[in-house]
Amino acid sequence: MYWDCPHISQPRSIGFKTDHSAQMSPSMKKLDTHIDFVDSWLDIVSDYSKCELTYRTDKLAAISGIAAEWQTHLEEGPGRSYHFGLFQCGMPQSFLWYTSGGPLTSSDQQVPSWSWASVDGHVQHMKTRNARVDAVTISVNDSVAPGHSGRGLVLRVAEREGWIKPTTVEFGHDAGNGILFIRPKGVIIRGYELSMNGYASYDSGVINYTERISCARICTYHVNFDGRPRDLNLVLLLEKAKQLCYKRVGVGIIYEHGWFDNFPLRDITIV
Repeated sequence: MYWDCPHISQPRSIGFKTDHSAQMSPSMKKLDTHIDFVDSWLDIVSDYSKCELTYRTDKLAAISGIAAEWQTHLEEGPGRSYHFGLFQCGMPQSFLWYTSGGPLTSSDQQVPSWSWASVDGHVQHMKTRNARVDAVTISVNDSVAPGHSGRGLVLRVAEREGWIKPTTVEFGHDAGNGILFIRPKGVIIRGYELSMNGYASYDSGVINYTERISCARICTYHVNFDGRPRDLNLVLLLEKAKQLCYKRVGVGIIYEHGWFDNFPLRDITIV
């Protein structure tokens, strides 16, 4: 435990001296904009996911007090809403979490697949500060969809089908410093008429030999490669569930420029 005061930048420990890493970092206090707020909250989520709770079912309950305090820094409105460990002002970018080491296992709780709390294991988030946000969060439904344990999220997004070929991809030692890095080993995403399009990270770490998958574009980076424009599409990997809904199974990056051009936005439900 430690005591914190808004008038000083460094908290003072109560009872014993703690390492600085156990105290609140300066970045956690940058709540002037929604960008700083969301980035700092996701940093907390990433650190929190590394904790070994005695009871995994306590995951959301244990962080709810911190979430309630942080919620007071947001203005009244839809963005202030808090759903399963995420603030709506950070959606849909904050859906782009992935494993920071080893496969993730399904949580014991009835939490929708788009939330980091739906899995147990270390998670971190793809960097989206300088990316264009393409998807729109329409609503987070309060009712439970028939046949599903999680609550439905309605997302307006460009979505198309590709297929997964489980080819192991070995990244260089410095790959972790770039925005393209997801994890040391991944699989190739292929389109029907295209060759290699990008990389994917499955939450479970296990896929079938060849598997079709739906790719929903969340954000896009525009870059120039050898003088040619290229889109880096950050996507959610989805599989069809019952009742015409989707379930999240991972994240990925599509490199092909214009891969979503002929696929207009449409509303889908993710549970």
